[in-house]
Amino acid sequence: MPAYHSKFNETEGVRSIGGIAVLPIKATASKGVATLAGEDEKDVIDETLEYFRANMLFTQFDIEGDADRMLIYMTWFASECIQKISADKVSTKDEGIKVLHGFANAKFQIPGDANFLPGLGHFFEKPSSKSNADFLKQYLTQCRTECAARLTERIFNEDGTPNKWWMAYSKKKFMGSK
Repeated sequence: MPAYHSKFNETEGVRSIGGIAVLPIKATASKGVATLAGEDEKDVIDETLEYFRANMLFTQFDIEGDADRMLIYMTWFASECIQKISADKVSTKDEGIKVLHGFANAKFQIPGDANFLPGLGHFFEKPSSKSNADFLKQYLTQCRTECAARLTERIFNEDGTPNKWWMAYSKKKFMGSK
């Protein structure tokens, strides 16, 4: 079974910074630079969460475009969120919301930084300018915040306890990352 690729690889005229497609996302609680997608449209965060389980099983992923790099980044981030919930022994949804919101907004590396996506950073490029780097940082912060919020809804049951199925991924490493 092949890995799932982003449907946004087919989209024309998408801005790319550091090899990452700057794609629209649905309206979010966090303000940012992302273009807003329609509420009835799937965005890259929906793709990340929909394909997460399957894409976590692959050790190789043939990149078909910059939208795939965004999908890789967001899948890696979702994996890190699950590991964070597990490592911090978060036991309630309310606590999970706080932990993941803080994690999503914490300082992080972008393409071109020395520790960007350990084991996978070579698939990305350094942004061409400081303004592009700043824009990418803002965009990724907004996407990380939205992904953390949507992920929280999935990794906690209706009673607020962690979902054991999702938490099983807390011990898996994403596509050879270290």
